[in-house]
Amino acid sequence: MRASTMAYGVLEQLATDSIDRDGHRRRLLDEVDVISAVPRGAVLAASYVLYGDRLLRDMTEEFLVRDITAALSRRIMKSRFGRLRL
Repeated sequence: MRASTMAYGVLEQLATDSIDRDGHRRRLLDEVDVISAVPRGAVLAASYVLYGDRLLRDMTEEFLVRDITAALSRRIMKSRFGRLRL
């Protein structure tokens, strides 16, 4: 979670900062050609590849402030053990 949060902050700052290139203002994020991530930051990197700028709008609410570990654990437990009769 910390790695994803930090990577999100970097992407957000790259989207905010801009440079002048060939007489046009461009976001630094638009100049990024490659994103490399360690395993825990890979969720964010993969999400950015899939969703682009939509990730920057939705990431905070959908992932960073949500207890994703508890949600995933509930989903796994329900799918694996939900059909068992005790």
